[in-house]
Amino acid sequence: MARPSASNEQDKLRRLNGFLEQDPKNKNIILDSLEAALGANDLEQAATLFARLTAVEATEPRAANLAGLIALRNGRIADAINIFTSVLGSDLGVRLNLAWAHLIAHNHDLALATLDYEELGSDPLALRLRVQALHHLNRLPEALVLGEQATEAGIEDSALFGALSNVALDADKTQLAKIYAMQATDQPDGVATLGMLALGAGDHGAAAAFFHKALSGQPKHARATIGRGLLLLQSDPITAAAELERGAVLFGTHLGSWIAAGA
Repeated sequence: MARPSASNEQDKLRRLNGFLEQDPKNKNIILDSLEAALGANDLEQAATLFARLTAVEATEPRAANLAGLIALRNGRIADAINIFTSVLGSDLGVRLNLAWAHLIAHNHDLALATLDYEELGSDPLALRLRVQALHHLNRLPEALVLGEQATEAGIEDSALFGALSNVALDADKTQLAKIYAMQATDQPDGVATLGMLALGAGDHGAAAAFFHKALSGQPKHARATIGRGLLLLQSDPITAAAELERGAVLFGTHLGSWIAAGA
């Protein structure tokens, strides 16, 4: 299912604002508007709407989930973790967002523990987070088992297979890395993996094109940044060193994009 674009969410937000003018204390309209503001990346209006929501009612999981997402978007990771934890229960969206917040905070074991929940089953978002957590813990065989399970279940999720292509590449399973990267289609992780494979095969032109494509989709992509630095080692060693250093920093600070769950 296609996810709403930022422009679609902006249009939705404008319509909802009209409804809010007529019924300013309607909790459901405020919640819908808040979700649309987050989808449109309008953090200022999201904060204003949340303040309005707290004046009406902000104790239910949906409202708390939105508060946690606002904290995440503003870089207040510890606050987000506390908010999500305070309402953690059967709501799967809250659980997935808590796991993501733990990953950002490098609490990989806690992320895995949060995802150890039967109702999540083979949810693609949950699988991707498990793969990323296991990857960071260097538990590559376990992550690849999840890839086998996803393939057997017929799951089609580009972000999941992009993450799996990273794992396979680091596990020196180049053929599997290529298969997963192709399943990831145009997702930046998969494209960057194809770039690394091309670089390893000595096809610098193809590698450069793949890294450019990955960085066009995700400017802070760590592996693509490092790959671009490796390409520049002979022709421009100073720029190459800067790119390699930047890529190394990104590996520790940027986990990619996240489509918030339950929002």
